[in-house]
Formats: sequence, C-alpha cells, structure tokens
Amino acid sequence: MPQKLAFALDIGDDHLTAAFVAEDGTVAGVSRFDLADFMAGGSPPLEKFTDLLAAKMRAAPRDVDVVALSLGCDLSRDRRAVVNFPSAIWLNGQPLAGIVEERLEKPAIMERRAGIFLAFDRAVLSLPEDATVVGCYVGEFFENAVWCGGGLLRGRSGAAGNVGHMPIHGREDNCHCGKLGCVELYGAGIRLRQLHSLIFPDIAFDEIFTRQSSHPLLQNFIAMMAHPLAVEANILDPDFVILGGLVPAMPNFPRAEIEEQVRMQTYYPEPSASLTLLASAIRDGDKVVAAAQYAFMNAPGR
Repeated sequence: MPQKLAFALDIGDDHLTAAFVAEDGTVAGVSRFDLADFMAGGSPPLEKFTDLLAAKMRAAPRDVDVVALSLGCDLSRDRRAVVNFPSAIWLNGQPLAGIVEERLEKPAIMERRAGIFLAFDRAVLSLPEDATVVGCYVGEFFENAVWCGGGLLRGRSGAAGNVGHMPIHGREDNCHCGKLGCVELYGAGIRLRQLHSLIFPDIAFDEIFTRQSSHPLLQNFIAMMAHPLAVEANILDPDFVILGGLVPAMPNFPRAEIEEQVRMQTYYPEPSASLTLLASAIRDGDKVVAAAQYAFMNAPGR
C-alpha cells in the first residue's frame, strides 16, 4: 500500500515554503516564495495564493491525501480561519482552510506553527503525552505554544499561549499587533535586527553573539527573551520548556545565560530549581515535515 502524501505549507514571518511530504518524511518539490510577492500586480493576493497552490498541486508526484497548513499567526479556535497575520494582512479574517479545500479538493489541516513545532518536538524528544510542555520558537517574532492534558492548549478563543504580546510596563513602542510595548519587540529577532543595524553595523548579523554577547544591550535582549518563558514557567509549572527558532540557532547563542535568566525570573524553590529546558529538534528543513506529520495525525478518519 503506497504511503500517504501531504502537500505541506509552512507560512512564516515573510515567506511561504511548499513541499510534498510522504509519511516516512521524504520531501520532494520544495519551493519558497516571498509573501510580499502576492501583493504585487493587479490580481487579489488571495487569488494569486490559491492559483499558486493549484499549480503546485498539478506538479505533485502522485495523488495528495491532505493539505497541511502551518501558519505563524493567530487562528480561530476551530483552526479554520486566520484571525490576525501581520505579515500577510490579506489573509486576515479569511476562512483559509475552507478556501484551500474548495480550490484543491482535498482536506486541509491548519494549525499555528508553534503548535506544530511543539507537537513535532514532543515526538522527536520522546516526551510523555501527559507532560505539560511549553514550546518557545524565537525567530523574527516570538511564537509559543503549550502542550497540556494530552494535546495543544487552545483556550476559549484559540489564542492561548500568545505570550510574545505581553506588554512590558513603561514601554510604549508600537507593536504590529496594535498594542504598545509587547515583549516580542525586545526579545525576538525584530529587536536583534534593530540592534545590528544601529549598534553593530560593522559585523555580520550571524556573528552578533560570537563577538558582542557581553554588550549590555545584548544582555538586556537575553533577559527580555527569557521573560515570557519565566512567566509561563511560573503559571504552568511545566515538566519541560523547549526553546528553538532561528535566534537560538545562531552561532554561539548564550543558551546557558538564558537558562540562568529564566531561573532568576521564576519562583524559588519551585519551579525554578527543577525546571528542565530543552533545545528544539526543529531545523529549517523539518518545518514542512512537521506540518505534514501533524496533518497525517489529525486528518479526517485518523
């Protein structure tokens, strides 16, 4: 019996990665597109998006069983609609899962990227299903999810775990979410790029931690990144906290320092003393695989 095949889409900070992924993790037909390109030209961006998906589907190596949609944005609780996607505002309010199903004539499974990454990490790291696990994935933005009670925590409206948008008292910088002073502005990649541009323009971006990790502004950056992790640890008392994403994957990222900061900001003796911080197993090429595996596990009939 042939393996099932997923058409997997990872839609991140500013780009779309598309690929065909088999159940054994084999990946084919990988392509990458800038989200900004959908805004160019005269056609509506959502129409251009679905036209692209239809064209990719026609190039599938064999019949596709399910479409996997992994999005770095807020979704409705039923995971059928996009609520707020600052990188692709033309998707805001759209019942994207249904639109994709109608155009491609395949079931579509949609979930926040952080949730998909956390489900992948939990499986790869062999964490118990009944464990409480916090997954923090720090790239340009601060993506976060919680595994609790044997599944992903969604909350009343579907927005559970969105700790990157906790405001820092006294900070009034404008966040893309419309609020002021969100911690994401000070402890994620958007802040790191700002520091690179203004303070460290003479060194390569990926050498920031190698050459300037002791700089007070980078020390503050680490403390700010640790803050949402510590808040969740204090509230949830989790079995594990996973840290991943493009920022922690940078050369010489000070992982020991951020762990120290998390412990300093959590209540003592517990959860501080026994808090277990793990490194994410997700790598760039795993993102479409993680989306596909999540879709296989959650497709109708499973």
